[in-house]
Amino acid sequence: MRHAIMILCLASALLHAGCGIGTEAPPAAPEAAAPGAPAPDTPKQAPDAVMAQWNTFAAGGGAALQDQARAEELGRALAANGAAALTPLLDIIAENPGDPLRKVCAVMTLTPVIVKDHEPRLLDLTAADQDRVTRANAVHLLATLAVRNQAGPETVARIRELYDDADAYVAHAAVLRMLTSGDPEAVQRSVALWALPETTLPERAQIVGGIPQAQWVANLPLFQEAAANTELPPRARARAVQALGDAGDASVLDTLRKLAETEADPGLKKAAQESADLVQKRVDEGIVVAPLGGPPVMVPPAAQ
Repeated sequence: MRHAIMILCLASALLHAGCGIGTEAPPAAPEAAAPGAPAPDTPKQAPDAVMAQWNTFAAGGGAALQDQARAEELGRALAANGAAALTPLLDIIAENPGDPLRKVCAVMTLTPVIVKDHEPRLLDLTAADQDRVTRANAVHLLATLAVRNQAGPETVARIRELYDDADAYVAHAAVLRMLTSGDPEAVQRSVALWALPETTLPERAQIVGGIPQAQWVANLPLFQEAAANTELPPRARARAVQALGDAGDASVLDTLRKLAETEADPGLKKAAQESADLVQKRVDEGIVVAPLGGPPVMVPPAAQ
């Protein structure tokens, strides 16, 4: 039971550590930027002092998993001392079996600041003889480099190998992190994963948040299911409602209108009504949404 709870916590935390369920921009866009760095006026702290703070942070257990801002702050403080200063966090991930929650906290801290220098160590940690949580952590961080276009060809090839790993937990970690890059194979596999009844709620939330905008039109039924699924996190449902409003056609109107009428969350209720109005306006004007990057398609009215 503890292992099952740990897996759920890991998936949820990794979701907030870089898989990007936001409603502002395609999830891959922020990843293209360089890793975060401390503000110029922030005093540099010794790595040992930062790690002492990190140990206190990680001891918070479940509360730490909700404090992404603090994890990122500590990651930037360590990274200010160079790539080698992050080694203690990689050591925590490498522990076999180690403490799963501490591993999650390490991934949360490393994700914004991981750099190419860490690539060889992470590749070693994906080996089949490593702990499964270690392997999932490592492929998540390697895929983070790939999403930022900072990974070498060997790394990209290894990530693709792990799409078919015998351990579904590791395979899903690879696919769902690469989904945010718009990798066509990761998109295809993620959509297939959505259809499986055993797919977890955190994984479903990652799928909703990770599908690139260019693929929204092709996956309207998935977004309809997500918008209506009250067990999904509110941010995932809001993302689905946004996708339906921005890319939907007449087929999504019933879903949006039902949400606008019955949804208990006032924010989501309002978003559903606004999305329904947006879709209805396009339908009335004969506009069909084209994939991202293409112009709207004008459909002439039917002959009288």
